[in-house]
Amino acid sequence: MRRERWEELLALAEAQHGAFTTQQAAELEVDGAALQRARSDRLVDRARQGVWAVLALIDDWTVMAALQLAQPRAVAGYRAGSELHHFDGLDEVVMDVLVPRNVRLRGPNVHRVDDLVVPEIVVVDGIRCTDEVRTLIDYAALVDDDHVERAMESVFRRDCSKRALLVDRATALARPGKSGPARALRVESRLPEVPTESDLETVYWQGLVRYGVPLPVRQYELRDARGGVIARFDDAYVDIKLFIELDGWSSRKTREAFGHDRRRQNAAVAHDWTPLRFTDSDVRTYMRRTAHITRTEVERRRARLVADRVA
Repeated sequence: MRRERWEELLALAEAQHGAFTTQQAAELEVDGAALQRARSDRLVDRARQGVWAVLALIDDWTVMAALQLAQPRAVAGYRAGSELHHFDGLDEVVMDVLVPRNVRLRGPNVHRVDDLVVPEIVVVDGIRCTDEVRTLIDYAALVDDDHVERAMESVFRRDCSKRALLVDRATALARPGKSGPARALRVESRLPEVPTESDLETVYWQGLVRYGVPLPVRQYELRDARGGVIARFDDAYVDIKLFIELDGWSSRKTREAFGHDRRRQNAAVAHDWTPLRFTDSDVRTYMRRTAHITRTEVERRRARLVADRVA
């Protein structure tokens, strides 16, 4: 085939996660014989009937892109949509797709639906998928409440307006035998009004709930007499002036950030506040111990506060 035609085909495939159709190749004047020669040279291979993949361009989404080229009504969703939307807490990426009930497509991860509407379909990184809210509702049918909560927190901290939209859409989609909307509504109803600012904060909060620790105030702002913000805490027990700081692996990347964090802590201590600091492993691996430390310190300081008042 002519070099310029091959380069045009490569450019097209690169925009489609390495996949292209026989029809697209023909439109670029690359015929079947040329494709077979490219296959013999290990440049391309068949991905699905009528769909090819450039071997050097294959990535994690080539399979999904090829499927959608073969079946334009297929939409990524559930766990695949959760990965595309970067939900927190996703344990495994599975190429789940939604198709109308009259579409002939088989597979263990094919979900047949009759309630998906066009406004719920978006394109993310070149892949057609359900939007964030619909993905949350569907994803809730496959995982437990804690995973749904982590996913919701990641969406709501990016756009708080999605919370009301989720309630409306889950209510509209709810019906007997459809577990996703019911779980989504149940989990949303237990979330505090203020979202967490990281997945680590969400997991810590879940640990406090799991082990029966009194719950703090989220994202509390300590202010001076003129109303200026002195510090903002991940979590705070305001009555006993105890604040919680969670140190994730990526939260202190620079010297500047590290210095700012210490100056903020010193300013809080100067106003008679006391910190409890936990690392990523404290929360994700040793949460029982971390919950015990938190509860013990809260109870100790509250008991001392009561004693001081009595005295």
